[in-house]
Amino acid sequence: MDFWPEFLASSWGREFVAGGFGGIAGIISGYPLDTLRIRQQQNSNSGSALSILRRVIAAEGPRALYRGMGAPLASVTFQNAMAFQIYAILSRAFDSSVSVNDPPSYKGVALGGVGTGALQSLMLTPVELVKIRLQLQDKSHAELHHIDCHKGPISVAKSILRTEGLRGIYRGFSITVLRDAPLMASISGHMST
Repeated sequence: MDFWPEFLASSWGREFVAGGFGGIAGIISGYPLDTLRIRQQQNSNSGSALSILRRVIAAEGPRALYRGMGAPLASVTFQNAMAFQIYAILSRAFDSSVSVNDPPSYKGVALGGVGTGALQSLMLTPVELVKIRLQLQDKSHAELHHIDCHKGPISVAKSILRTEGLRGIYRGFSITVLRDAPLMASISGHMST
């Protein structure tokens, strides 16, 4: 029973909880826009975001804007906590000349950020793939053509693993690393100044 007070009293515990709540708030508030973006990118003739919004709500209902949100929500707290801890370790590991009591050097910050972005991509790639497949699933089209719809993120992940294997679940990994490694280096550099 003494776990939570001690956990929350540590900086790691506070970062974990703050990162979790911040990530959850970000996903809930931004997810409908992300769904519209994904649908707009899928089809060049889809029209404006507002016309897509109207079409989705009319054909599938407002819940369709949140389809696939379970995978990112389930992983965001762990992902943020993991990123903070990996960064804390790597920013010091890449520059051992800096004392433990001093802040990491610019070199440590930059390399720690790149390493964090690359490692977090191992978790983000499957989560984003599952999320996007659910966002693009059009239930009205599936019902019209008698195609089975996935029930949720686990159904999608199992289907990908069954039909495409481990390689399929990591489709887009290299591009995710190319996106996240420099991004995390930039964010880490900005936050350390």
